[in-house]
Amino acid sequence: MTAQPLDRVIRAPNQVPAGPLRVATQGDAVGLAAFGNHPQIDDDPTTKMSQYAVRVHPGELHFNAAHFITFNGTCENLHGHNFHVRIDARGENTDDAFVIDFVLLTRLAAQICKELHDGVLLPAESREVRIEERDGLVSVHSYDKRFVLPRESCILLPLPNTTAEMLAFHISRRLMQELERAQGIGKLRSLEVAVEEADQQWGVYTREVVRDA
Repeated sequence: MTAQPLDRVIRAPNQVPAGPLRVATQGDAVGLAAFGNHPQIDDDPTTKMSQYAVRVHPGELHFNAAHFITFNGTCENLHGHNFHVRIDARGENTDDAFVIDFVLLTRLAAQICKELHDGVLLPAESREVRIEERDGLVSVHSYDKRFVLPRESCILLPLPNTTAEMLAFHISRRLMQELERAQGIGKLRSLEVAVEEADQQWGVYTREVVRDA
């Protein structure tokens, strides 16, 4: 039998090659495709079909804050959490072969966490919470609850509720604003922010990056 060129040989699944291992060639892919249900492998790291991601979850991405949420016609008691934040950025690689600058992403996210640290988070756009300011004090009314707090302790957020999901939404919005200001968005396609309110209990928001046509 005439020997076949090495890059055209197709082995049975359990057949162990007698010689040294080699890198598969284009001929292998063509031959395998002929048997059906074997997708072609895209081995070009610069193709537009490729999507990369980075994740940052360092220790400085956290904030300690008090809040309450409203749900099912009730209002929680005021209480606090040690919140932690994780960020996933996905998109195409830039010309420098990375999705986004780790250092920039972490620095901006840490600044936003500091904005939320050591305060009482209040939902300024809630239809179930009434917030009034007078003489340096903030009065909060919701259902059967009433809180009176020093104004300097309050952080009013443009949110309808201060759930972990909405805090993730807020952080992602602020992060996109700061990335745009720093010209650091690059070829980002989506930004996912996760906020851990209690151990292994995360609220997550994914923001798609929309570019002008």
